[in-house]
Amino acid sequence: MTFLPFVPDPKELIKASIERAKKRARQTFGYNKQSTKKKRELIRVEALASSLADRLEQIVKDSANFDRIPPFYKDLISAKVDIPKIKRSLAVIDWLSNKIRELDRTYRRKMRKSSDIGEITALRKQFEARIEDLLLDNRDAFDTLKEASKELEDLPKIKEMPTIIIAGYPNVGKSSILKALTGSEVEVRSYPFTTKQILVGYARKGYNQIQLVDTPGLLDRPIEKMNKIEKQALAALKHLSKKVLFVLDPSETCGYPLEKQLELLESLKKMGLDVKVVANKADLESKSLVDVDMVISALNPEDIEKLKDFLFAWLCNS
Repeated sequence: MTFLPFVPDPKELIKASIERAKKRARQTFGYNKQSTKKKRELIRVEALASSLADRLEQIVKDSANFDRIPPFYKDLISAKVDIPKIKRSLAVIDWLSNKIRELDRTYRRKMRKSSDIGEITALRKQFEARIEDLLLDNRDAFDTLKEASKELEDLPKIKEMPTIIIAGYPNVGKSSILKALTGSEVEVRSYPFTTKQILVGYARKGYNQIQLVDTPGLLDRPIEKMNKIEKQALAALKHLSKKVLFVLDPSETCGYPLEKQLELLESLKKMGLDVKVVANKADLESKSLVDVDMVISALNPEDIEKLKDFLFAWLCNS
């Protein structure tokens, strides 16, 4: 899903636009040498203005209306970038396109009134310089949008279908479970916060399909103290589904005490979520547990099949 288009560097944009305008002007011929030169200079101004203004308008047109995006995406995007800053930058880009068209009209009017080729050429060069200064003086708006575009290019595409959120502390095996259940190619490493964004996969059983959303690792702390990665997980929990598969690591090889993991579990239950609990890493020595729905190892195919059956039965019986 695209919320911001590619945004060019302003210096490169004006350089390419000037070259296109120059090329278009060369295609203009006439019987009168003086008249032809004037036409070419006018065309260079008009073509440059049109090329730049159209490109800037397209950036604004292709950008999402951040006041109307779904709540999930609004929270997710807010966790990654500064939406008010993006909106201000888009307003600057829109203003620039209008200002360029205004200057185009002003300079071509002056050029049409003159019969001095030297003066006409000077006005064209002055126009190009003013446009370049205008864009470079507002480089911050381009840079903001360019950086934000990169941040938002890998946002997950969420479908309207039965969904289960996979949650838990970092490094408890959530991504491994997602990969085993769905065959999704996800990054799995033995250090916390490997999952730096929300990952989506689809599990099938017969003709039925469910959507599984792997959230970045959550830590049990107030929202105002959460980092950007944790806030993405919170966005999924708030908007995508009430059904949460909470993954515990009783072996504590994740680096977090079991007591802390259980505290987070209780916090999610208090949010009114429908939570099922799976204890992962059954192949490792673990602390004893009660009140879990399943004990598995994400490395064991038989355990994964049992978990898949459990999840489909959970959704179908809801």
